[in-house]
Amino acid sequence: MKIAVLHPQAKVMGWAVKMLFLISTYLQDKNSVDFYTFSFDKANCFPELNKNLNIINLNLKWFSKFFWIISLSFSLRKYDIILAWNSPMHFVAVLAKIFNPRLKIFWYLQNIPVYYLPQNKSILVYFKRFVERLIIGKIDKIISNSNFIRNEVLKYFKAKSDVIYPVIDTEFFIRDRSPPGDRSQDQNLFINWRLVKWKNVELAIRSFFELKDKYPNLKLYISWNWEEKSKLQKLSQNNKDIIFLWEINQEEVRTYYQMCNISLFTSKIDSFGLTIIEAMSCEKPVVSLTLGWATEIIEDWKTGFLAKDETEFIKKVDNLLQNPELRATIWQNARQFVVNNFSLKTLYNKLNEIFCI
Repeated sequence: MKIAVLHPQAKVMGWAVKMLFLISTYLQDKNSVDFYTFSFDKANCFPELNKNLNIINLNLKWFSKFFWIISLSFSLRKYDIILAWNSPMHFVAVLAKIFNPRLKIFWYLQNIPVYYLPQNKSILVYFKRFVERLIIGKIDKIISNSNFIRNEVLKYFKAKSDVIYPVIDTEFFIRDRSPPGDRSQDQNLFINWRLVKWKNVELAIRSFFELKDKYPNLKLYISWNWEEKSKLQKLSQNNKDIIFLWEINQEEVRTYYQMCNISLFTSKIDSFGLTIIEAMSCEKPVVSLTLGWATEIIEDWKTGFLAKDETEFIKKVDNLLQNPELRATIWQNARQFVVNNFSLKTLYNKLNEIFCI
């Protein structure tokens, strides 16, 4: 089969792009797969995953949107299947189906498009919603990234969807089995993702300052690209025990998971916590705010900790720091849960089922 995979941007190390790279890599073993994107940074966007993929960088600007929709849709008519990621790529795929009615369209949703948020009320937003509801029937299969998103799809689109959870390489994200030396006094917190406003990294910094006097050896490691670098550095008060890490690669990410005592997940609106399952796979306990999908990953006090608010978040970090036995119990449960539900094997089995490979 000829398969086209569509994603708007492949410039930074976000979990959505990583997931599509993993899917494309597996599908191309028995199919011809082309990966289309409007902008691509080969060196900065999971180079270890993209190096063997045929990535077609359209390098387009938003002002030429109308022209690329027509041009790209026409060129996509030659494929058997289009796997479109989120909006607006499903619009492109449906237009391509006009040129080739036998084309099958799979739409993978990591979240409900932002134009469904209550605060978005412009005429363009209402137009997008109207058109989207018209074209939903042309999409052969909707794929959600969690049961939470599946329920949202049913709510907004009155459509059923399959679930493919984001996954990780559980053979790569493993506990460090080398002799640890004397780490009995280590008290390290690690948070790993893009530093943007809605990631709520401020909570990690506030947690650090709340607990620093009680735990003098406490350190906070903050990783990923720095869209809010200056703001967060100011909030950190240049404390030497808050360490900012610049766009570290996957091997370095794994090293910081392995050396930390607790991994933090502070986001308020994320659609899935890939960094949660990475930490769990490395046998590290995670403290997360409770989000709609979070209970699908974390069973409170068994595979991790869920906090209903920021006060409870800090309290649960405190509980873990002072209780090594509790940390050990959590990671033993967490690792096996991730292997059973979020490994590459589970992804491949689901792809075989959906794509009839």
